[in-house]
Amino acid sequence: MKTFLTFLALTFSSLAIAGFEGIITTEVLNNGTRISTTWFIGKDRLKLHMQYKVNEDTISVDFILSKGSDVMTIVTDSKGYKGYSFLEKSTISSELNFENLAFKNHENKDSNETKYQGSNNKYHCAIWILDLDIDLFDYAPFFKADPAFHLIANHRLKGFPKNSLLTNHNGELIYSSTVTNILHQKLPETDFEIPNGFKKRELVELEYQK
Repeated sequence: MKTFLTFLALTFSSLAIAGFEGIITTEVLNNGTRISTTWFIGKDRLKLHMQYKVNEDTISVDFILSKGSDVMTIVTDSKGYKGYSFLEKSTISSELNFENLAFKNHENKDSNETKYQGSNNKYHCAIWILDLDIDLFDYAPFFKADPAFHLIANHRLKGFPKNSLLTNHNGELIYSSTVTNILHQKLPETDFEIPNGFKKRELVELEYQK
């Protein structure tokens, strides 16, 4: 375990110097639902790949974005809806009230991450941002239900959320996200393209929404 943590620390440090293009995997727990997520981060493209279970089926969903675009492409392979659709940024909202979630940072000069803590009348939140050369600001409006993206948007931060924790005032966990692996590599354009065999469909509500 100690060797693994040391490896992660060395990896994070080298990425902060070199700049980043590659793949980051995270484990998410959202209202009791466990989700495996993979972030494909290009120079001006982003894809979030998610896998989760609905009953006995494993569903895969891709959210594909380009910097400067007001439209997200959503691709899913669920049995009832195999295809892709487009979602306008202006139509995205969240039931979670993050608008007055005030954050304070707790920087550790000996660390390659900065901890932010915030609270409002509903939530307590703690987020650790890795010092990576990644700019997620343009993508933040598409992920309004993620407290880390709310932080990034409101404080114009660079980096990537290593850990996120969101609880209510009773201490009950609502949302958590943890980085499990980082792979620094050049990504092909095919990683951000709609797969062959998927047809355009009308946008429908997914079984789970990010």
